[in-house]
Amino acid sequence: MGVNNAVLISVMTPHQFIGGFEGNISGCMWHGQPLGCQFVVPRRNPELHMQSDALFYHGPNLCMANNFRRVRVVKSNNRQLAVMMTMEASTNYPSFDDPVFMDQFDLEMSYRRESQLPVSYLREDQVESWSHDPLVPFEERSDSPVYVQSNCQTMSGRDARVRRLMEFHDLGIRSFGGCLNTEGNSGTKEDKIDIYRRHKICIVIENSLVTDYVTEKLYDAFVAGCVPLYLGAPNIADVLPDPEAIIDYRKFGSTAMLRKEILRVSGSKSVWESKVAWRRRPLDQLNPNFQAQVQRTKGPSMQCQLCSMLQDVLAGNRSLVQQFRSGWQYRSEVQKEMEMSMLVSKLAETLELPWP
Repeated sequence: MGVNNAVLISVMTPHQFIGGFEGNISGCMWHGQPLGCQFVVPRRNPELHMQSDALFYHGPNLCMANNFRRVRVVKSNNRQLAVMMTMEASTNYPSFDDPVFMDQFDLEMSYRRESQLPVSYLREDQVESWSHDPLVPFEERSDSPVYVQSNCQTMSGRDARVRRLMEFHDLGIRSFGGCLNTEGNSGTKEDKIDIYRRHKICIVIENSLVTDYVTEKLYDAFVAGCVPLYLGAPNIADVLPDPEAIIDYRKFGSTAMLRKEILRVSGSKSVWESKVAWRRRPLDQLNPNFQAQVQRTKGPSMQCQLCSMLQDVLAGNRSLVQQFRSGWQYRSEVQKEMEMSMLVSKLAETLELPWP
């Protein structure tokens, strides 16, 4: 037996949207019972809007379609739930930190770990790759840190940061892609990992310095086995497999100190190997938060997880909605201070002031 009625979800922002959120989703379960899960586009049949259990909004498309003005989420009836999904940082879409905007929704699925349905950039194939693929040894990798980016205008000011490191010619930083290119060619997403595999250190700077915002850039580095020089989520330590898995940009008080650390790691086989040693350890010996991320890659699809969560609410469990209502603004004051520190650091580097 299964649940009598399928969960019906209207996709309200289907244009330019990621695939997989239309039609019937197979294999969904709810407390051990088969669960029907269907995504529909109501503009093709307006009656579907009235019949739907939930309205699904892709946050960035909702903002862009309305020129970033505040928009109104319209429900057909009081039982409908409005779900906001985003994998984009709130620095690029400030509405995601706007209480008036967010108060229109009942549930959130996003990169924010405290959302009702957290969605990670980590994929199962990445986990399989670093778990089973042989690691290119220290001796076969270049000492030169490598940078591969094509988005050159970011809130994190990553090009400016890398440009300052390039002033240390003994580092020999190599840059592929469209930003600060030193190699005369640009790598695709597919060959970026191959480029990383030829280097001991790869420079990984997120486009936004926001709590919980950890993208595939870090996980691509883990797949390749290079040591990431990382700048991004202020709480990155919470989700790393091991504290030594990265060179943490924030821990160094100047580019000169960062240079010394880069040379220390790239110049010593034992130091470099200690940074990648986590790959050989059993999962249960790594950071519990990282373990949870890995386990989620093996679970149901995000579509099935959403339908199961909605079925919980429809069955009378409104605790998740109450959680959202009472605390959609997930960042603690400490985290906000950390993010502000990052912004100050960006401004200082842009103005060529001393490192904060």
